[in-house]
Amino acid sequence: GGWYAVFTRPRGEHLAALSIRSAGHQVFLPMARKEPPPFGSRRRRVRPLFSRYLFARFGLPDLDSVRYARGVVRILGRTGAPVEVGAHLVEGIQGKLSPEGYFEIREAPVRAGDFVRINGGPFDGMLGRVQREFDDGKRVALLLESLEQAQVVVEKRFIRAAAGA
Repeated sequence: GGWYAVFTRPRGEHLAALSIRSAGHQVFLPMARKEPPPFGSRRRRVRPLFSRYLFARFGLPDLDSVRYARGVVRILGRTGAPVEVGAHLVEGIQGKLSPEGYFEIREAPVRAGDFVRINGGPFDGMLGRVQREFDDGKRVALLLESLEQAQVVVEKRFIRAAAGA
């Protein structure tokens, strides 16, 4: 059989994986582990790498045992027919996992002068330059490109690197 992408119910990846495994099929549910913040909780957050998706390996005669498994919404494909994702894609993701089996996500460092986009909150979509990072490691001061270079304080989790000078 080949590898297929399976779309699950919201937060239903684990239930779908268990149901598909119970039907005798191989399942790959890549998990991501995020580094803990510099201050506060030291717990690493673990979640599916692809929200609502997993990969299942099966032959087409077994399609219904996967399609109707608990937690499954549909198998990705075209006009009702599932489309294989290819073993090279699954193996490529597996090759990037840590020895513990996780895809490690590390927060990119932020430096003064970096050009960023705000994603969320009242300044959503605005661009700015990082002026400085606060000692708590969670917030940065930005000079907004719009609003006549207004200085605002934003949580780091809401900023992403932006293209441009």
